[in-house]
Amino acid sequence: MIFAQKYKMAGLLLALSGILHILLIFLGGPMKMLIIAGLALIIAGLGVRSGKRWMAYIGYVLALIAAIIAFALFGSGASGKLVWAVILLVNALAAILLFRILWAPKQA
Repeated sequence: MIFAQKYKMAGLLLALSGILHILLIFLGGPMKMLIIAGLALIIAGLGVRSGKRWMAYIGYVLALIAAIIAFALFGSGASGKLVWAVILLVNALAAILLFRILWAPKQA
């Protein structure tokens, strides 16, 4: 399926972001928020990789929200700036990639 090939990288970035959110718990992050966000991002990433376009829209919104929150929490807590910067970068890349794919002009 062509759709699954186009969205493979975006799904991988979403799943990676979810894994980073869950790993941040061990560095002293807010547990409930990170578990929920991490699981939601992993599920969205797997849905995008399996070829569900509606999951790509949900993943786009989740990546945007996660990037904004990572920017707001940048450098706070015991986890430090580097972890939040990596999470911000992965979420921003996923959001940009999904935006570019979902709203690309139709080829004639």
